[in-house]
Amino acid sequence: NMSETVMQDTSAMKVLHNAGVTINEETVRLVNNLMQNNLPVTPEAIKTHVANLNTIPMTTPEDIAMLTKLNLPVTEENVTALHDYNNFSEGISAKTQELSDSVVNLVKTTITEGSPQELSAVIKNFTESFTESPSKPEILPKETVEFIRNLPEMESIPDKPEYTAKEFLKEFTEVLNRPEMTSENAKKIVESKELRQTIENLVRQEFFIKPEDISKDNVKKLFQKIIQDTENLAGKFQDNQLAQTMTDVSKSIRNDTNFLNQINNYINYIQIPLKMAGQNAHGDLYVYKNAKRSMNQDNKDFTALLHLDMANLGPMDVFVALNEKHVTTDFKVATDEILTFIEAHMPELTKRLNALGYNVKANVTTTEENTPEYSFTESVFASATFNISPL
Repeated sequence: NMSETVMQDTSAMKVLHNAGVTINEETVRLVNNLMQNNLPVTPEAIKTHVANLNTIPMTTPEDIAMLTKLNLPVTEENVTALHDYNNFSEGISAKTQELSDSVVNLVKTTITEGSPQELSAVIKNFTESFTESPSKPEILPKETVEFIRNLPEMESIPDKPEYTAKEFLKEFTEVLNRPEMTSENAKKIVESKELRQTIENLVRQEFFIKPEDISKDNVKKLFQKIIQDTENLAGKFQDNQLAQTMTDVSKSIRNDTNFLNQINNYINYIQIPLKMAGQNAHGDLYVYKNAKRSMNQDNKDFTALLHLDMANLGPMDVFVALNEKHVTTDFKVATDEILTFIEAHMPELTKRLNALGYNVKANVTTTEENTPEYSFTESVFASATFNISPL
């Protein structure tokens, strides 16, 4: 209420006065956020926080309080990553699409300004940047392979029954190095939607994991792989001015992944980029496990959010809360048509979970409805119980 707000602001101004720093709306908000989170407000701490607030781009008082609570340094990289994890459009999945787009643009610019041989070197460096994945790579659609093989000069690619994206791009680089390959024919291949799809397929295969492959060890391996692969990309393309956008996106993905690794030293929270069955479905699984119980006790309480993007159903958020044998699910879908479809199949889901011994409460809404904005990540960070239990 009003009186409480006035008292908080008065206390905050006293803290700022004692620290000898400027008193304004932003610094008062900073101190209030720190006190609300039971964080130190000593003169030394306040001076440091205000300096960060004034010098690190895009930093808010809330960011400083949250990163301090997470025991993470307030840096430009961590502030950016914190914002990314509060916004689905900026998470790992979205940035892998940015990476794919930047590679496609690099490929097009290279063949426009250079030779087929230079293009071959770019694609070779790109594919060789990726280390072994915890998920088995999917096979490219046959029609994609056949379309590219039927283009001029591409018939020399071996007619194998199956190709992964990495295998096919490797064959492509060899064809590009042949003397008979012209820039004109190379451009036709580069401008095809099939080559774009092949590049997108490769990036998703490398940075996503299939649901059936999720395990503690595999998620660790995936994060280590993403960090290593993005470092490889930066190293192989550091002298290529045309690749600046690609290396910037790679760095951003690496920073976000490092941030998530740091967070998991203190709270059981993780984001897992998922590759769903088929070529046009992917998503992110956000999981938070409550740490209030003793580490020796069986902890069956957790919350999760599955954010999906599917060609046929569009974007969908599925929030799941598990407390012992009680499951609450909230589906948020894009349209009334999809809502009707989900509701029609909800009894089947409920029946399956009941058979496993769970009591289920389900709800389905659309993003068109006037439901309040909700950030799963902000909710987790705000209510997290801290522990030293890395993933």
